[in-house]
Amino acid sequence: MMLNEEVDDTEFFQQDFTTASDWELFNARLEEIFHEWKLSFGQAGFRALQHHELVRCEWNVQRETIKFTDVELEVAHYRAILPEGPPDSQPGCQAFVDLMSIENDYCVAVGGDELHPLAQWYGLREFVVVAPVKKSISNESQIRILMSSVHIAVAESSCDVPVFVQVMDKVQNVFLGVCESGSVRLSFDIVHLHLTPPTCKYLSGLLEVFKGKIGIAYVDPVAVSVRFTYSLAHFGTSAYVSERVIPFAERTGIEMASVSLPFGVAIDPLAKLIVHCTWPQVADNVVVDSQTYSDFDPMTAPLWSLRVQLEDTPVCYLAECLGEYLQIVDSRRALTEYFSELAFGATQNLPGTHNPLDLLTESKIPSLSSVLPTIRGGSGGSKKPAKLEGPLTDEQLKDMLYYLFPDAEKPVPRWPYPTTSGRAAEFDPLKIKSADPDSLVHRLATLLALCNAYFGGKRALAQLWAEFTQEMRYRVERCIQIPGVAGGFPDSRTCLLHQKLQMLNVCMERRTLREGGLPFSMTSGATTSGLSGAGTGTAGGDSDEEFFDCDEEEQER
Repeated sequence: MMLNEEVDDTEFFQQDFTTASDWELFNARLEEIFHEWKLSFGQAGFRALQHHELVRCEWNVQRETIKFTDVELEVAHYRAILPEGPPDSQPGCQAFVDLMSIENDYCVAVGGDELHPLAQWYGLREFVVVAPVKKSISNESQIRILMSSVHIAVAESSCDVPVFVQVMDKVQNVFLGVCESGSVRLSFDIVHLHLTPPTCKYLSGLLEVFKGKIGIAYVDPVAVSVRFTYSLAHFGTSAYVSERVIPFAERTGIEMASVSLPFGVAIDPLAKLIVHCTWPQVADNVVVDSQTYSDFDPMTAPLWSLRVQLEDTPVCYLAECLGEYLQIVDSRRALTEYFSELAFGATQNLPGTHNPLDLLTESKIPSLSSVLPTIRGGSGGSKKPAKLEGPLTDEQLKDMLYYLFPDAEKPVPRWPYPTTSGRAAEFDPLKIKSADPDSLVHRLATLLALCNAYFGGKRALAQLWAEFTQEMRYRVERCIQIPGVAGGFPDSRTCLLHQKLQMLNVCMERRTLREGGLPFSMTSGATTSGLSGAGTGTAGGDSDEEFFDCDEEEQER
């Protein structure tokens, strides 16, 4: 009767062995990544690495993210970008050749980007790292499962590039790896100890550990490379610290022969000096290094090297000044926001001011107010333009304008312009367009950077620029040559401001010749400037003398 009863299949658990498990899917995805990166069957040809080439070259990194159960892993392929060269005739696996090479021993990165620890320890030019994205892998069973997956993926894909798995805490840099080539398998193991055993602090104890890992009796000499490193972080002196000298800052009684931006450092830029004493490829049977005696005396080391480690953010005067100056490049604030006196229309109703457009429509018959200046505007004479009150003092502003326009300083200018131009005759299309050294544009840029950094910021910069444009207006109205500008037509090799100043000189010289005057080259010593009122706002003021067009009858007489 029991045999005739039907058995319910739902009461029994059935395992479908035809469906791939998560572990098998992870292994298949890992093999697929190795095939996509073309890591199978090694390199067709390669050359040997040169001395410390892994530090000087760039590195290419490819990354893929895979997930195994609830752990997200990142697979990264590191490959050094080396210059092409003829491959060496030596056969074998590229990883094995790199491991036996001594050219990249003690390879330390000098720049900001540090070399990967695996490339630094083993001298490998190409390797793969499997690392967790968030949490570290510290469970021993998880480590064994992940390592078995890597072994299967390497064997199935015929990958001869070393593959490592990062375990434990990421700060400890513990990597376990494997590399297979043909019938040879190489395992990479790391043991992290909290305390170093006393025997492992010397070469004799390390050799015992090394020979014990071989597994057979090894009697041949072992070649070892030893390096001692000494670092000096506190120097006790500040030999490189220099005093910051700011031109036009104070009247000390000592005139500066040249004006330049501050240069130097406020603190010593050297953070550390590192000395390396190296014994490369020494046989272990000719040296002794134990707890009681050592043959490794730094004074007898055959190779010494010195490395300098600089501060991350040194305080440099020139970089600080130029950095603040470049920050205002994108500023959209107008000059009138700092000095409302320069706004259009703000001076239209002031006594003694005229509208320039009135010259086109005014009558040829002079008015009584123009003939008698004493009753002009009902006051005792024309008023001078208002003074610009800014951070710069009158003495500082006067010296700066004399530095820009030395021809206005009498009798002998303190900062004359050089007589010859420093620009090369050949045209270099790759060179940045600028101006000649120590030219007007060069001096103006230097003063603007100084004003912005040390004399009051943007308001001081705006004050100097307003006085500069006022002096330029004075010179253009009276056809006075602009100094510090190369002669001739505008030079396209220079910046746009320098070309415009050259064009102004050409136009003023043509106007002078048209009116019967002499060229600038013949009247350079007889020019005058409007700097007598520098800093007081009178550089562009109108003169009391006025000229009128005479009638046709008077011209006939």
